[in-house]
Amino acid sequence: MYKTKTKFTYEEFKRYEDECFKKKNLIITFISALILIIIGIFLTVSYKDYIFIIGVSIGVLVGVIGTIIRINNTIKKLWESNKIIQNAEVEYTFYDDHFEQKSNVSNSKIKYDMIYKIVETKTNFYIFISTNQGYIINKENCKEKLIELIRNLKK
Repeated sequence: MYKTKTKFTYEEFKRYEDECFKKKNLIITFISALILIIIGIFLTVSYKDYIFIIGVSIGVLVGVIGTIIRINNTIKKLWESNKIIQNAEVEYTFYDDHFEQKSNVSNSKIKYDMIYKIVETKTNFYIFISTNQGYIINKENCKEKLIELIRNLKK
């Protein structure tokens, strides 16, 4: 049995949400940018005028910046609308076949075979039970044996 705690700060929440949104938004942004670049190259070759590729480059830059701003605004709205998790202390207890999450507002018991995926970053583990629902484990508060256990759950 291993225990750890995580405090849900805005920074922790933002890192978690970035991980949730990152893949989907990067794919959409990449495809949109690729389409714009292909159109820009086609128009540049067709009309032998570099104004098209310059316009496309500016469009891609504006699109990427717009996507980043939109994601950050969405994350901020999610945080502000969910008062119950703001600065909540969450305790996790890991057992042989499941882990439990306890806080002043909720309790959960998750069997390891119900885990959808685990993402490890430099600072955290994110244990997902679906594509957009998961648990934040701050690695700084984990003993080495717990880190090893969570890494082995990924396999």
